[in-house]
Amino acid sequence: MPEEVYENKEFQQTIQDLLNSLPPEQCSSLMLYYYEKLSVKEIAEIQGTSEGTVKSRLNYGRKAVKNKVEEYEKRTGTKLHAILPLPLLIFFL
Repeated sequence: MPEEVYENKEFQQTIQDLLNSLPPEQCSSLMLYYYEKLSVKEIAEIQGTSEGTVKSRLNYGRKAVKNKVEEYEKRTGTKLHAILPLPLLIFFL
């Protein structure tokens, strides 16, 4: 049991590090969209930008997370994407 808790904390830290490596606007947009479950319109209002900009940030953020997950998997041999999709990865934070 303690080993599972350690692995879970390590997993959470890995995901946190991946998200922290994103530009702040992309990270914020992803967190608001997936974790807070806000709409693109609501995020645009919060960030003081257009809906198109939010959509762009979400798109680039998803691609960046995907690339970083793939890089991590190659480097460590640990499969993250097979475990959970992006919304659940973010939820684990």
